[in-house]
Amino acid sequence: MILTTAGVLAWVTTLLASVVGGGSGMSQPRAAQQQRPNVLIFITDDQRAEGTMDVLPAVQKWFGEQGTEFTNAYATTPLCCPARASILTGRYAHNHTVYENGRDAIKRLKFGRTLPAVLQHAGYRTGIFGKYFNQWPHDRRPPHFDEWVVSSFGYEDSTFNIQGGDQVVPGYSMHFVSDKATEFVEQASSEPEPWFAYIAPVAAHTPFTPEPAYAEAPVPPREHDPSEGEEDLSDKPPWVRAHRLLPTEIADERAAGQLRTLMTVNDMVDRVMTTLHAAGEADNTLAIFTSDHGFLWGEHGLGNKRQPYTPSIEVPLYARWPGTVTAGAQDDRIAANVDIMPTILDAVGVERERPLDGLSLLQDHERDALFLEYRSAFGRPGRLPSWASVLTRRDQYIEYYSRSGARVFREYYDLLRDPAQLVNLLHDGDELNDPPAPLLKSLENAVDEGRQCRGRSCTMRAIPKA
Repeated sequence: MILTTAGVLAWVTTLLASVVGGGSGMSQPRAAQQQRPNVLIFITDDQRAEGTMDVLPAVQKWFGEQGTEFTNAYATTPLCCPARASILTGRYAHNHTVYENGRDAIKRLKFGRTLPAVLQHAGYRTGIFGKYFNQWPHDRRPPHFDEWVVSSFGYEDSTFNIQGGDQVVPGYSMHFVSDKATEFVEQASSEPEPWFAYIAPVAAHTPFTPEPAYAEAPVPPREHDPSEGEEDLSDKPPWVRAHRLLPTEIADERAAGQLRTLMTVNDMVDRVMTTLHAAGEADNTLAIFTSDHGFLWGEHGLGNKRQPYTPSIEVPLYARWPGTVTAGAQDDRIAANVDIMPTILDAVGVERERPLDGLSLLQDHERDALFLEYRSAFGRPGRLPSWASVLTRRDQYIEYYSRSGARVFREYYDLLRDPAQLVNLLHDGDELNDPPAPLLKSLENAVDEGRQCRGRSCTMRAIPKA
């Protein structure tokens, strides 16, 4: 639990103010609005948890020293658009129905149920700066944002949708995003109503283009995972075995490129947070720093996302709210991106009519296991198919499916003995080390339940130990 004693009192006061003002999402009187915290989210792109935070000293200062780090945080679907939809809805992909990149979000997402919609309806001024969803039309307004400067991709000379106008902005795009986000925070902080800012730099997405100042910047020496260059893949799924192994030198280049782009993110965070502090709003703002999902740096020979393996699903996650969220703490509960919206609504005192799939991290909730999923649009031999997984502190179980929905492969890893996921105990040729039948059955049932869960049923019940 990350609430301080003073924080409990502050949260209760805020909640009572919202109840008196009408509760579930209706606009509140200005006196009630002033008691509500501002909400600020930084969400990076493709930033894995392991090996990236050393180039972000400002993030560690503002969020690590002055907030709480969630050391076991995950993206429930490790792909940009589904993951961002989960952040903005508090729901799994099978409930918000954004499964792939491209125009899935435009076609499928119910924007009236998203976080900006709820906060805007509750009297918040809303703004988005940076990446929204892939292929978002440059002439279309991001729903329920009062101010927006959005672009899908691009590090240099990028095209932005600026308040409905299509504009090519010369120079390094993250500088422009930083300018506009800082302006919003400064201006919104001078107004009486609370505000919500969603800041989403393109880093550290491919093509990993650093700004000139960091083009040759030294990066921390990389600790190579034991699974990099893994020669014996006989226990892995056929699509992993068929994949061309990523050479170590290429993995090193990609890692260095990502880290150098994150150096600009560090400057952005420091600038925005310094502005927030100068405006006198730092103590009245719930701020969150995270990534949409992780990224593989050659683990199991792979170099992307979408996979169920730890580097692909684990993300950095920090929260700060002075006086409420404990400063300088680490919280080792299993947390997920679906928890972000419930946490924010808990902080601002707004309840949803329909329960969300995640849990508020401001409360003393704790899940025993986490459901993960990915629905593939490929459906071709040799390509990653759809999968579902259950992750606990001690193990991970994964199922893969054909286009017809039939289970075609399984993986089971003992994470206590094998954190690098080198040996799939279900396909290593040794039946004696397979998980006990009752445990395996309980994991299968948990996956089945997870694939159709909704609301409170998405909180995994206890799973027997091996």
